[in-house]
Amino acid sequence: MSTQHDIAGGKHIRLGWTVVALSLGIFLIWGTFAPLDKGVVVEGQVAVSGHKKQIQAPQHGVISALLVQDGQWVNQGEPLLVLDSKVAKSQLAAATTQYYMALAEKERLDAELHDANALVYSDALTTVHLPQATQAMALNQQLFEQRRAALQTQLQLMQDSKYTTQSRIEGLEHVVASHKQRADVYDNWVNDTQALVKKGFQSQEQLYQLKAQAAEIRADLANAHSELLSQQARLLELDTQHQQTLKGYRQEVSQQRAKNQSSISDYKQRMTAAQFSLDNSEIRAPVAGQVIGLDAFGDVVSQSQLLMEIMPKGQRLIVNARIPSNLIDSVALGQDVDLLFSAFNTSTTPKVKGQVERLAQDTINDERTGQPYYQVAIRVNPDALTEQLVLQPGMPVQAFVKNGERSMLSYLLKPLTDRIPNAMADI
Repeated sequence: MSTQHDIAGGKHIRLGWTVVALSLGIFLIWGTFAPLDKGVVVEGQVAVSGHKKQIQAPQHGVISALLVQDGQWVNQGEPLLVLDSKVAKSQLAAATTQYYMALAEKERLDAELHDANALVYSDALTTVHLPQATQAMALNQQLFEQRRAALQTQLQLMQDSKYTTQSRIEGLEHVVASHKQRADVYDNWVNDTQALVKKGFQSQEQLYQLKAQAAEIRADLANAHSELLSQQARLLELDTQHQQTLKGYRQEVSQQRAKNQSSISDYKQRMTAAQFSLDNSEIRAPVAGQVIGLDAFGDVVSQSQLLMEIMPKGQRLIVNARIPSNLIDSVALGQDVDLLFSAFNTSTTPKVKGQVERLAQDTINDERTGQPYYQVAIRVNPDALTEQLVLQPGMPVQAFVKNGERSMLSYLLKPLTDRIPNAMADI
């Protein structure tokens, strides 16, 4: 009984070893002859084959409306984003009013400076047809008339004073001449009377009376001459005041004109800046394409802030990968590549086929690690993409660049064969 049991056990053992030997033989045959892909595994990222159009904020502002979504296709000129324009509109209205007011003031001052009888505005104001320009012209027309009337009144008062003074001077000149003539007559009369007194034909008392009358006439002559000089000085003073009034008026106008010119330049710049802000409050697509990298979800944006990018229509998506410099001899143009997108479900998403399209001719140093690498561009096979596999720029990719085939046995023996030369060198 035990002998039969031993025989049966031996059969089972031999059968087990036979199965093991057969399995090992099949594995060795498969490992020797079954082809497996060999190549280089690198990490990469989905990118646009051409140049993307960056959409930047032209100015600081507050977002009032975001009109697109990431991945949305847009036409050229289509609105993408709207910035709040209330401040820009207010600034433009204020700057426009100030600008046309300053422009109308300039033309009024020019007319006053040239002593024009009427204010005639240029086409820069009359052809604008803006309420700000109309209001500015009306206000400065009224101001021109008021200032001109005030100046004319002041000058006319001076002119009237000059006429009055001139009349007094003319009257005093006649009085002085008359007194001088009478004084000359009395002088002769006194001389003649003195001669008669000496001869006894006239009394001394009569001579004294004549001398007293002559002295009074001389006093009147002196008073009249003094008044004449005073009126002549007054006339000269009025002439000086007239000239100084005109000179002071022109100096005032000239100073206002210089200040006005600076104001015009300042208001013009404010208008331009406000108009620029208003024109750029609505950001439009420069080209037709797909919105990518949307980053405009806050309320406030800064000038030159990157809001989004547009991948122009017709451009392809590629995979940019970095090949370590020590593996570059395993990569060549046209090589097949298996692409695995980690953003998708790897259990249901197959590998996507691709090919090496571009290969850098020189190394680039990694900014973070300093390690050299070669930049390689991999073209994605569009036939391998489905509606569920929608690629987006920036997606991470694992790329397997194929450079031939090798057996499983060579994979297993490679560590050993790699160490044999070193081991032989140590012997």
